Amino acid sequence: MEKPTFGLAFLIGIEWQLNDIRTSILSDLRARLNTLRAISINHHHFPLETIGSFVIPQEELKARLDAAKEEFEMNELMYLGTCNRVEVVFNVSHFVCSGFTQKLLSHLFPNHDNSFIKGVAQKAQRFNGEETVD
Repeated sequence: MEKPTFGLAFLIGIEWQLNDIRTSILSDLRARLNTLRAISINHHHFPLETIGSFVIPQEELKARLDAAKEEFEMNELMYLGTCNRVEVVFNVSHFVCSGFTQKLLSHLFPNHDNSFIKGVAQKAQRFNGEETVD
């Protein structure tokens, strides 16, 4: 069986198509990365008792996250709780400030006192865009 041979013009055309595809993929990734946000409540800034108060029971997790996604018009929302941190990762078009952090935490944790949430929101680490994945 003979190997197929391709002309230089054909190969250059394929290379241009691959470059277009690569550019399109990178553009899409950059756009998604620009809307990526995270809020972190961790042991570097809070006592473990405070972190523990932000645990969402497994049986309530889906309902709370779905409600927050709808309320804040998020395409994606992820909650991560470990022994020394709680992180909420999501996509929104605006930057995340302490005011938005307070609103989101109040929605996810309605049993917490508003002044407690406000204090946590001010000290919580917030990440926007590329810094979210660093």
